[in-house]
Amino acid sequence: MKNPLALKVHLLIFLMLLLSIMLSACQAGPNVIQAEYVLAGPPSTEESTAIGEDCLLHLVFPWQIEGNLQGTAITDYRILLHGPCDSGIGDVDEAWVYSGTFEGQLDGRTGTFNYYAFADVKDRILTGQLAIVPGSGGGELAGIAGVLSFNVSVDTETTPLTGYYYFTSGVSQTNSN
Repeated sequence: MKNPLALKVHLLIFLMLLLSIMLSACQAGPNVIQAEYVLAGPPSTEESTAIGEDCLLHLVFPWQIEGNLQGTAITDYRILLHGPCDSGIGDVDEAWVYSGTFEGQLDGRTGTFNYYAFADVKDRILTGQLAIVPGSGGGELAGIAGVLSFNVSVDTETTPLTGYYYFTSGVSQTNSN
């Protein structure tokens, strides 16, 4: 692979998939997450960098999340546009890598957790997976781990999230299924 950034993105995607497989094998009986998120304010454009014929964007977005996962999230994106920097989101094929912090409630438990994710945009369809960072939970969400996925048009205002979560050993669980 010629592009070192693309190699790093592919390596990160591989590692995230490996982590999600390991997470799903760690514990039986995960709890379901069904939520959706909408933009909660204007995104900030931190920088954009031309890389040959491609562009690397650094954006920060605030999100409002509703469902059995409720609260706010601030997400720090790195988006590789396979086109010029003045391309709009979804106008060209893209590779996204991002991380952030969630604050709110999940099935009535209040707390925080960090997450990281990857996504691709092809033909204006955003497809990706988000992993809750094991060990990052705070408050009543201490010990949480899980994986969510999404597949939606970039033209949709609301993005559905589906997935599962569980609590690692030593943390009391409440199965909401």
